[in-house]
Amino acid sequence: MNITTINKTLSMIGQILDPRNNTKPMIEIPSDKPSFQRRPIEQPLQRTTPEAAGVPSAHIEAFVRELMEDKTLRMHNLMILRGGKVIFETSFGGQDISIWKYTFSACKSITSLAIGMLIDEGRLRLDDKLIDLFPEQVNTVNRLLLKDIRVRHLLSMSSTVLFNEAESITEVDWVRGFFSSAIAGEPGKTFNYNSLNTYMLSAIVCRVSGESMSSYLERKLFAPLGITEYYWETCPSGIEKGGWGLYIRPEDIAKIAQLVMQKGKWKKRRIISEEWITMATTAHITAPEELGEFNYGYQIWVGRELKTFLFNGMLGQNVLGFWDNGIIVVTNAGNTDMFQQSSYFKIVQKYFSLPFERGLPEDQGALDALNRLKYAGGETRALPIECDWLCGFRMYPSSDLALSASVVPLIWQVAQNRYTEGLEGIEFSKEKGKLVMSYAEHGITYRIPIGFGKGEVSEVLLGGVPFLVSAVGRFSTDEDDHPVFQTTIDFLETPCSRKIKLYFMDKDTVLLKQEEMPGGGFLHNLIGEMLESFEKRPVIGAAVNKLDHDLIDYKIDKIFVPMMELNIQEKTAQVNGVQEKNIQENVVQEKIVQTER
Repeated sequence: MNITTINKTLSMIGQILDPRNNTKPMIEIPSDKPSFQRRPIEQPLQRTTPEAAGVPSAHIEAFVRELMEDKTLRMHNLMILRGGKVIFETSFGGQDISIWKYTFSACKSITSLAIGMLIDEGRLRLDDKLIDLFPEQVNTVNRLLLKDIRVRHLLSMSSTVLFNEAESITEVDWVRGFFSSAIAGEPGKTFNYNSLNTYMLSAIVCRVSGESMSSYLERKLFAPLGITEYYWETCPSGIEKGGWGLYIRPEDIAKIAQLVMQKGKWKKRRIISEEWITMATTAHITAPEELGEFNYGYQIWVGRELKTFLFNGMLGQNVLGFWDNGIIVVTNAGNTDMFQQSSYFKIVQKYFSLPFERGLPEDQGALDALNRLKYAGGETRALPIECDWLCGFRMYPSSDLALSASVVPLIWQVAQNRYTEGLEGIEFSKEKGKLVMSYAEHGITYRIPIGFGKGEVSEVLLGGVPFLVSAVGRFSTDEDDHPVFQTTIDFLETPCSRKIKLYFMDKDTVLLKQEEMPGGGFLHNLIGEMLESFEKRPVIGAAVNKLDHDLIDYKIDKIFVPMMELNIQEKTAQVNGVQEKNIQENVVQEKIVQTER
């Protein structure tokens, strides 16, 4: 049991929840994540019409409309396959299905395939003991505690080891942290979802294969399937995280699901044994019903009632396969789902757990109606006239709450263990016919082009790590007729979005309100689950149980929806050779009339 690590983790949570101070990571995790490169898909999946695959276009249209109407789902991307062919694909809002997405726990299922390949090669066994695979980590205490933990227990989330993903943000050596942690039960008997189980599987792949898991999978899986654009984050020791951290394009993870659907074969080539696919997609342990309608196989979720398999990542990253009809549905989203509790699963099962024909007559009218739903990201519009006066001044915070304000959503800062240092000022300029927001934080200024009608795509750096964003702006007024400018920024490689609203109260004051999606409710659930796991531990549990959860809720609201006044300072610089306007009440009032509502 590592009480020091737990204490550091609780201290880290305290920092994150303090809106008046910067968060400082306790460990630095270098990243060599590259910018996403828009290269063609290698070995692209074939496309066909829904009717050719035996699915009515009108049926898919009804499914898509139901997803769109449910605003809690915040859908980003959707791809539907049958028989290995894409029958429909789309992005929602300003999203882009052609770029890689962060999969969270959906990549656990890919780690399972790596383990299966080593077992196929005879280099690893399900009953190999963890203490035998890492003898240098074994002392008298952990040899006794962990003596019964085997590879199969890591695969089925039943190792009972308590060292978890939250603690990893304060620990440099994750393998050592795993071995020195407490356990809570008998291995193999109880489901205890813990992403560090999957990390240990990744460490096993590295240990047994003698290479990184990315390198091993490049030879064994990615290259044979034509998967070229991917990136897997590593721990401080350089081992792939295994249970999270993979960026991969939706079409490429759809190929991997199709490989599973085809029992391990790809284009008549055996990639992994049918025996492993069968074992991995068979339920080995019962998951709690409150998590959803799935039990757990070997790092792959298995339908409790329906014959399905699922790669599942939090916040709505899902790859769901239906064995009986050969349909695979790939989705990305930005909701608050931790497992399979959202309405998405009832909707998708309602539409695709049905028998379908092998082929139907083409229905051009229905197909045209379906295709009109594709890529509804809006159309680019000219800059509104209000941009002229918006570019006329700088805005500076007058509150120490500015330390909690950032362009980057807090959820993503936590996921990356990289934290920004608070707002210094905001200003706008017109450059080459585009409106550009300069959002200055301590040590960095984010310069983000803003589109109207349709998002403008650019790249920002978080701690030197590049991420694609799409920003769209809109002018309006509030209920008191104050001019309002709103910018919505989608972090396209992630489930996260940031909304920045500026309320122009008078000639001297702007009210800043920021929101992010997913919001504070998700962080509350995440922290709640983590604290619940801590409460099970000797010594530390009693202290954790005394924490004021109402105070935690209050602090989460403060950091997720920061509100503060900004002071206005007139700009005198030239923009495109034209003297910028002074901010006077009569100018602002004149523009209210023209503001978009």
